[in-house]
Amino acid sequence: MNKTEILHKRFAKLEKHYTALKEYKELIDELLKESNIYEQFTFNTLKPEKRAILDAYLKRFASIQDFFGCKDIFTPS
Repeated sequence: MNKTEILHKRFAKLEKHYTALKEYKELIDELLKESNIYEQFTFNTLKPEKRAILDAYLKRFASIQDFFGCKDIFTPS
């Protein structure tokens, strides 16, 4: 696999993460219209499916951070 193929695959993966991140952000915005999820009591009483949205958002965000933090992608292992 050459460098160009590696980059194409990495950017395709990044695009998937970014698209999902935007979708989760829209869901979070909808949650914020219902209640202030940043208040501790409200956050602690969220239903599991609503907490799952926040967890998924954080995981996608972390994946994007990992992508940008990746340094030596072309160095052989």
